[in-house]
Amino acid sequence: MRASAYPLVDAADAAALVLEHTPVLGPETVALSEASGRVLAEDLVASSALPPHPASAVDGYAVRAADAGRTLRVVGESAAGRPLFAQVDPGTAARILTGGVVPVGADTVVMVEDTRVDGDSVTVPAVLKAGTNLHRPGADLRAGELVMPAGTQLGPAEIGLAAALGVPRLQVHRRPRVALMSTGDELVEVGETPGPGQIPDSNRWALLAALREAGAEVRLLGIGPDNANDLRKLVTGALHDADALVTSGGVSVGTHDLVKPLLESLGTVHVGRVKLKPGKPFTFATLSEGRLAFGLPGFPVSSLVTFEVFVRPALRKMQGLVQLQRPSLQVRLGFHAQAVGDRTEYHRVTLRREGVELIATSTGSQSSSRLMSLAGAHALVRVPPGDQGISAGSVVEALILSLP
Repeated sequence: MRASAYPLVDAADAAALVLEHTPVLGPETVALSEASGRVLAEDLVASSALPPHPASAVDGYAVRAADAGRTLRVVGESAAGRPLFAQVDPGTAARILTGGVVPVGADTVVMVEDTRVDGDSVTVPAVLKAGTNLHRPGADLRAGELVMPAGTQLGPAEIGLAAALGVPRLQVHRRPRVALMSTGDELVEVGETPGPGQIPDSNRWALLAALREAGAEVRLLGIGPDNANDLRKLVTGALHDADALVTSGGVSVGTHDLVKPLLESLGTVHVGRVKLKPGKPFTFATLSEGRLAFGLPGFPVSSLVTFEVFVRPALRKMQGLVQLQRPSLQVRLGFHAQAVGDRTEYHRVTLRREGVELIATSTGSQSSSRLMSLAGAHALVRVPPGDQGISAGSVVEALILSLP
């Protein structure tokens, strides 16, 4: 064992350092089928009006408002994709279906329920207003208008809007490529029988799910060896096509904790310890060519909490997202929350609704090795260091992981 040479950094300062050194990844062009969840790298501007022509909002008859109250001769039908090229002159009307192009000469559409039809003639109401029941060209967007600014995350509506404008491909920020590795000779692959003193490697699979949920493309490196030379070869080989390295374990001060010395030799370690519970050994480094390295603690809860606090916001920044943190809501504590010593603590809670309030209940023992404290948790409540704690009944901000 050896004493750590790294100072304890305040958790908020450590989070700011991580984001300060996190680059936004460059653009790539993807098809609409691959654009879901991605972030625009450039403004999308409408090249044409939307809708491009006057279109009916209902099934009915396209007429001139000046012909209100008259019986009109029907000259044809306009349906979506099958426009009528005949003109609607005084005394005439055109049958029209929803989405059909409003023929030249017509300035309003009368719903079929409001008409009386007799063969090829239709009688329309005595009062008509021009512009009723039709979408004018450019009503949604005008040519040259900003549709979506750079930084917009693309969901179903945004992708549908791009498709409506005839844009088949979009320029988006790259997804971060992450190399993920567990360390420790005590680990065995899930499904194998552990030997004396060994445990299944659960962290890698938990972090794989967390990384994918955060938008990363992940390459699994398996279990890193507790041998400095072999570990170095594995990591340096993986970094050739990775934007970031994420490891779990090996960042404490034991003789087999090799991640910190490795990162020191490959780049600059900015954070070696944080005033955080769980997650004190968290390590952050920058490597060559803008690559990042996150050394997460080996205890399961410490690993996932430090991922939420430090890694996930960085991954979102790399993708060009503007909102980096999870949403937060005000909740009322149903218990007294007390931090340990001089470290900020993220307490895992479940939420239930009482009237208009959300009540936070502790998930039980907050031990960093007890994954059950995080499984099923709806939120994290930040408890500041100090002797005061937060009294039951207090209203606090909770970082929302999921909603009940």
